[in-house]
Parts: sequence; C-alpha cells; structure tokens
Amino acid sequence: MISTSIQRIPEEIKITAACAYDLREVSEILKPYLIWDGASEDFRFSTKRGDYKPIFDFNKNELVAYLFENPETCEKILTDSYDKRYTPSSFIAEVPGGYSVGWFDHSRSQVRTFTNLHEAAADYVLLSWDLGRL
Repeated sequence: MISTSIQRIPEEIKITAACAYDLREVSEILKPYLIWDGASEDFRFSTKRGDYKPIFDFNKNELVAYLFENPETCEKILTDSYDKRYTPSSFIAEVPGGYSVGWFDHSRSQVRTFTNLHEAAADYVLLSWDLGRL
C-alpha cells in the first residue's frame, strides 16, 4: 500500500503521473512524494494500479486544461494506446471527425467521441484509472 508523505503532492505532479499511465513512469514521477506502508522513506515500485488511484484526486477541468496546454502529452497518450497489446484495456483512437475513447475487450464498448484530442485524452486518462468520465 502506498501512502503520501507529509508533503502534499502538487496537482500538476498528480496529473503528469496519471497521464504517464505506465506504472514504472508513474512511480518515478511520484517517488519524491510517496512512502511505502509508512514503514520507511524508501519508495518501492508498486505493480498495483489501485495503489495509485487514490492519489489522483485532481479536478477533471484541471486535467483538460493541462492536456490543452501540453499537446505533446496528448500525442504520447494516443501513441501509447495504439501500442497496447493486451485486453481488456481502455483505448483512444483517431476516427473521422475526431477521436473515440472507450473500453476494449474483444470488441469496443462504452465508446464516446470527441472532436479535439485534449478532451479525448482527458477522458482516456480518467477511464484508464477508473476515475469516471468527462
């Protein structure tokens, strides 16, 4: 179980970590702010997505604004989704007229379409971490 240290994690750090998605990258971003089980100041990488979810309590509008201001992050999210080789998983894909976001488990479900990439990427991040949807 991961818990936060006495330091409060800045919102931008939480959002940056959530957008990274890869658990190793997430842990590296959050490492300065986390402790493991409160037993020591040494952070150990967690392979459990649920350990990170409580940290991502940022406002959905802040996530959308962050992604609007960081289009390179949106492109990375799109590329990372295309690179997934497992199911079930969330997905984001470019489609005529915009981007679709949803869940894939041998077929696409819960699909929503967005006209711009930053909102689609925000919905994908939220869906991927089970934080609701836009």
